[in-house]
Amino acid sequence: MIRAAYDPDSQPILAARRATAAQAGARGMTAGAAAPGVSPDLAGPVYAEARPGCYVHDGAASASYWVHSWPQAQAYCTALGPLLADGSHRRSFGMIFEPLSPATT
Repeated sequence: MIRAAYDPDSQPILAARRATAAQAGARGMTAGAAAPGVSPDLAGPVYAEARPGCYVHDGAASASYWVHSWPQAQAYCTALGPLLADGSHRRSFGMIFEPLSPATT
């Protein structure tokens, strides 16, 4: 999972390796069969470069955005649709909330 996150192009190779290992296991053959996945030592990026605005690694690039002030008015559940709905790229979304005391607001 970690290796495919850094290099999405490795996903078909890892899937084929996983299928080969599963077939060998189903036949009771374990000798000579490649173990599925990769060693944890090799799971990180092979190539990485920090550029202004993005982090380029292997076959992909990552970018992070920070929203300082979330909308104070009512926002509909489809508000993030334009950002997350494009299926041509792998995307992930995380949200961190900081609880504030009533005296702060």
